[in-house]
Amino acid sequence: ATLTSAQQSRADVNEDGKISAVDYIIIKRIALGTLESSVSKLVREAVSYGKTYTASPSASATYPDTGVSELTDASVSSGTTYTNASFSGYEGNTDVVVNLGSKISNLSAFELSYLSVDIDGILPPESLTVYGSNNKSTWSKLGTVSIPSYTSDAVLSATVVPASYSTYQYIKFSIIAGAHWLFIDEVIVYADVPVTVDNSEDAYTADTLTNTYRKQQLASAASGTAYDPSRGETLVSS
Repeated sequence: ATLTSAQQSRADVNEDGKISAVDYIIIKRIALGTLESSVSKLVREAVSYGKTYTASPSASATYPDTGVSELTDASVSSGTTYTNASFSGYEGNTDVVVNLGSKISNLSAFELSYLSVDIDGILPPESLTVYGSNNKSTWSKLGTVSIPSYTSDAVLSATVVPASYSTYQYIKFSIIAGAHWLFIDEVIVYADVPVTVDNSEDAYTADTLTNTYRKQQLASAASGTAYDPSRGETLVSS
């Protein structure tokens, strides 16, 4: 690969006629093909936080879902006491339908956070099945996951990851209880959304050179060349 005059000039960012440690990052980005300052990528993000939902049956009055908001409040419990206000208690199988507010594309994963204990008629759920709809009448199955039996007290999660993206406004979490009581912490809907990121992050991630190699590269760059052992190429100024 060859550095053009423009690239060499741009690499010498402080214009002192030498390639410094700061300049090295730019040279590395040229070698990695990531000189552009930003790029659009798909990043998995939760799109259900703060959204409304309905549960059938509703949470027990003894272990309520205060304000019918706790399942999408982005607050995951750090304790395993079922009387913790972060949990909502449901008797038997439960369906939770989340309204995303509008059709959301690139839906990619669906997570249930639940309490795993074996006490007072409470066990982890047996399975989670997720459905999508745009009218709450016709539902399409997006996937099912079996949930392991109880092993120790913990707040755990089960996630359905479909083979392809989908676009829906309503998501139904159909939860099969493992005992009389089912305690839910959160239901989370994820989408892979486009975001603009700085390419320098990729340069740092992809850069596996040792400090010795970096010193050699800087020294050679000062004389107009820069060897990149990760690619087996020498960048030569022109």
